[in-house]
Amino acid sequence: MAESETPKNNKPVLNHEELRARLPYPAVGLLPHGEPFALIDTIVEEWDQGGKTSSVVHPDHPLAAADGSTGAETFIEYAAQTAAALDAFQRQDKSFGGLLVEVVDSEYSAIPHVGDTVDVVINVQYDLGKWRGIGYEAFLNGKPAAKGTLKLFLTNYEEKK
Repeated sequence: MAESETPKNNKPVLNHEELRARLPYPAVGLLPHGEPFALIDTIVEEWDQGGKTSSVVHPDHPLAAADGSTGAETFIEYAAQTAAALDAFQRQDKSFGGLLVEVVDSEYSAIPHVGDTVDVVINVQYDLGKWRGIGYEAFLNGKPAAKGTLKLFLTNYEEKK
């Protein structure tokens, strides 16, 4: 387990060096999503309030059109799943599960297609128990493609604490 004693605020103290020694780490099994909607392939980096994932847009992608294109909303889903995968990786448990409740100030400059690589960097802006604010930046084949802020609600947070 990559955590030590629990401080007074009830959050475990993470051993980030131990976690980072496991990277890159496959995201399979960390998300509450089933196939084909579990979009995150690999956790690449991890830090106290965020990290980075890398994924390929697979041919069975649930948002892909017949021509292989997805929509700009795909970046939002990759960002939300990145937050869930990183949280589960840090706790070494399956994701809490949750809902994306708001998308704020998102900007897009590209559209993912089947075969593209989507890298997502997230940073937790606030953590209020069940409520989280996540800033994200998405890169498509290594080039900036989207950024914004997500508000998430962790649906079964109390059960999993």
